[in-house]
Amino acid sequence: MAARRIALTGVPMQSVRGRFRRSYSCVCGSTPRQWYIVAARSAGGVGLLNTRVIVLELVGEGDRPLRTSSRSSTCSAGGLCTEERVMRRIAVAGLVVVLTGPAVAQDTPKPGPEHELLKKREGIWSTTMKAGGMEFKGAVTYKMELGGLWLVGSMDSDLGGQRFYGKSLDTYDAGKKKYVGVWFDSMSTTPMTMQGTYNKDKKTLTMVGEGPGMDGKPAKWKSVSEMPDNDTVHLSMYAGDGKDPMFTVTYKRKK
Repeated sequence: MAARRIALTGVPMQSVRGRFRRSYSCVCGSTPRQWYIVAARSAGGVGLLNTRVIVLELVGEGDRPLRTSSRSSTCSAGGLCTEERVMRRIAVAGLVVVLTGPAVAQDTPKPGPEHELLKKREGIWSTTMKAGGMEFKGAVTYKMELGGLWLVGSMDSDLGGQRFYGKSLDTYDAGKKKYVGVWFDSMSTTPMTMQGTYNKDKKTLTMVGEGPGMDGKPAKWKSVSEMPDNDTVHLSMYAGDGKDPMFTVTYKRKK
């Protein structure tokens, strides 16, 4: 058996794996030709699940008993069922199946002007949290990651004599036209999810969402953050329908 390769462009590897059948056959007079897809790989550096070029490796085998198959086709009278024709038919059939399905390769998203607002927070900041008449000192590091689409934050702070650790992920969802964020910390295994909008005139980012309350049960939260200059951020967190913030955090950039 000899292996043959064909290239399909613009087809996601995920679709090939989930939609192509294992074999295709062509009847050439009295000699059946059966072709099998034995491997599928990407050609290029885009990645298997979002590739632009896919190579299918086919193995042809002659003199096999003819099997009834929905993929079987008879060559034109007097024509030769060449390897090239078989592979061409497979390529066309594959493209039709894949491109009419739900999984179609999409362009990789790129950072937009909204992400520049998040990028301003890159760096190391000192934090001062105020809650219940007390102050707690800490630090947080921000960095744009995942192709410049997500602002990843890592906090380490004092909290009443014990260490408090938190992680944040923030981005701009172009589909929703909103900023979205997720917060995790060392006091709960339930994340807080938020979404909201930015007011350019007031220079404030207002987010609303849900996360664990002070009693550990699900609660509504609202955050309002203001960045009056490139080295200062003021954050106020509100629980439920409260008009006064549950706590505030002031961020000062370390130089």
